[in-house]
Amino acid sequence: MKKKLFPIFFFLCFSITLFFVVSCTPEGPSLPGAAPPEGYFAVTATAGEHGSIDPSGEISVPIGESITLKIIPDIYYKIKEVFVNGVSEGAIDTLVLTVTGGSANFTVHATFKGKQEVRIDGKPYVYETINSALNVAESSETIVVYPGIYNEHVVLHGKNIVLKGCDPADPSIVADTIIDGGASHSVITCSGDDVSTITGLTIRNGGYTDHGGGINIYRCSPTIINNIIINNTALISGGGIYMEYSDATIIGNTISNNQSQTGTGGGINIFFDSSPIIRKNIITENTTNHGGGIYIYDSSPIIGGSDSGDTGNFNYLYDNIPDEVSPDNYPYNYFSNE
Repeated sequence: MKKKLFPIFFFLCFSITLFFVVSCTPEGPSLPGAAPPEGYFAVTATAGEHGSIDPSGEISVPIGESITLKIIPDIYYKIKEVFVNGVSEGAIDTLVLTVTGGSANFTVHATFKGKQEVRIDGKPYVYETINSALNVAESSETIVVYPGIYNEHVVLHGKNIVLKGCDPADPSIVADTIIDGGASHSVITCSGDDVSTITGLTIRNGGYTDHGGGINIYRCSPTIINNIIINNTALISGGGIYMEYSDATIIGNTISNNQSQTGTGGGINIFFDSSPIIRKNIITENTTNHGGGIYIYDSSPIIGGSDSGDTGNFNYLYDNIPDEVSPDNYPYNYFSNE
């Protein structure tokens, strides 16, 4: 009536393999789960987002034989934890299960997380933060940010670089590649004639700054494309994006749930001699006193299509408080989510 469970680790070539051997008499207790067919033990193998386990599903294995499970992360991700019968066995990439007598069930579930690393294209080094890569990057280089959460503030001052997530065209990877401002200061600041490109990132939780909780642009014209700019706060204006003296290009972003507490431009605030191009964005559920979605002052922006037939360049503006655009003279946009 004895049952013995022996986990054995092997570390080979940076691979971590875990062996489980279960030995019990036929009448002994089984591990939790439904009873497998006579002469077999059962394995239920599943994986969370951003990876797989092979083989997967409901598997029956003859008593006395082994099954080897491979845990495989998607590109840009790594193994977080593997659970065997609800107990974490760490970030193993191979699991071997064997039952030598009696019967037993195994439930295996693998989880994954972003690689949390930063690289400069064409260079072999790996950086832990965006700023450490930015400090050594030269003009026109591309900094690639892998999925993860980066708790920092980024200042682009005349660097003229490309700051990008691994795959700006994949919304799930963009959502997992996060720069978090920690509710203090602008998450990204652009100044000094900077013409950098910012793409494929989630920019969130900027706050307690007068202007530009998410991105603050002053006297420069960056390109901001395919980002998620969400849950940022400015004390006065530009909860999501604030700009002065800027011809920025803002295309294909989701700008949502930002606020400016006492002023204007919950989503985007355009001030003083600015001529940005703002097209193909989803701008929704931003709040302020005037211009919930977009506020314009003393500027000449292009917002949406050039005419009623240019629907491919329309922005979606809806559920912004108290209004979508102020002043409201930009008809070539969609003003609902339909």
